[in-house]
Amino acid sequence: MSEYRLMRIEGVIQEIISTLILTGKVKDHRVSRMISINRVKCASDLSVAKVYVSGFESEKVTRRSVEGLNSAAPFIQGIVGKKIQ
Repeated sequence: MSEYRLMRIEGVIQEIISTLILTGKVKDHRVSRMISINRVKCASDLSVAKVYVSGFESEKVTRRSVEGLNSAAPFIQGIVGKKIQ
């Protein structure tokens, strides 16, 4: 897969996840809207994507938000899978 296509897919995934968080579609109460998706890094075969986040609140709140995102991962994966063609 070309490097440019991989970067475009990573950008789309970042945008989708950011939108889900900001619009409140991730229903886990631990996920704060004050976290930011910094970067998404996909494997070359698109089997795995690592999502890097940062928070604007305390470290404790950011850690809880990451735990909430990890527990909401199946929901997020489903939405991302439907939106990426």
